[in-house]
Amino acid sequence: SLHFGLSLAVVQWIPLAYQLTIVGLVLSMARLGDRLGRKKVYAVGFLLLAIGSIACGLSGYFWLLIVFRIIEAAGGAMILANGRSIASTLYAQEGRGRALGMMSMAFHVGYIAGPSLGGFLVDTAGWRWTFFMISPIALFAGYMSWKILPESTPDKGGVTIDPLGMIALLSVFVSLILGLQQIAKSGLGSWSMALFALSSLSFWLLVRHEGKSAAPLLDLSLFKIRMLTAGVLSHFFVTITHASTFFLLPFYLQ
Repeated sequence: SLHFGLSLAVVQWIPLAYQLTIVGLVLSMARLGDRLGRKKVYAVGFLLLAIGSIACGLSGYFWLLIVFRIIEAAGGAMILANGRSIASTLYAQEGRGRALGMMSMAFHVGYIAGPSLGGFLVDTAGWRWTFFMISPIALFAGYMSWKILPESTPDKGGVTIDPLGMIALLSVFVSLILGLQQIAKSGLGSWSMALFALSSLSFWLLVRHEGKSAAPLLDLSLFKIRMLTAGVLSHFFVTITHASTFFLLPFYLQ
C-alpha cells in the first residue's frame, strides 16, 4: 500500500483477485484435466504460476499487478483442481488416505509459515521477493510433475467445460465480494443492494442451469449425501476463520 500510495480497501484486491479467480476456475480446470489429461494441466499450472509470479514481482503499476495476479491464480486453479485427483488415481488400491493426508499437511504447513516468511521478506528484501521466491519452486515442481507422474487417459466424450456454469459461479462470488466491500466503504446503499441482487440472481441461474445440464460443472445431486454436505459446511466455516488470518496477518507482520 505504501509503494503504490493506495488505501487498504484497494490493496486488498491483491489477495482477493487470486482467491476469486481460483473459486471461479477450479471446477473448470478439473474438467479440463479430465478432457486433456490431468498431468498436462497440472504441469502447465505450475508453469503459469511461475510466469505470473515473476510478472507480479516486476509490475510497476497496481493494475498490472492485479492482472498478473489473476494469471498466477489461473495456474493455481489448475494445480489445485488436479493434484488430489492425480493422488487418488495413483493410490487407488492402497495408501490413498496417507497420500491425501500428506498433501493436506504440506498445504497447512505452508499456510502457517507463509505469512511469517512473507512479512520477513517485505521488511528485508522488499515486497517483490514475496513473488520472486515462488517461481523457482513452481518451475521445479512443474518439471518433476512432467518427468515423474503418469498421464491419465483423457476423456474425449461427454466432458465439457460448461462456460455458462463457470461464468455464473464467478459472478456469484465477485458480485457478493464487491457488495460487501461497498458496505465497508460507504454503508448499505443502492450499489451494495444491486450487487447482492446480482449475486442472488447469478446463484439462482447457476442452480437452474446445473440442474438441467447433461454434464453439469457442479453436480448438485452430490449434496444429497449427508456426510458430504456436512463436510462441505464444516470446511466452509473453517475457511472463514482462515481467510481473516490469510488477509490480515501479512499486514500486521509488516
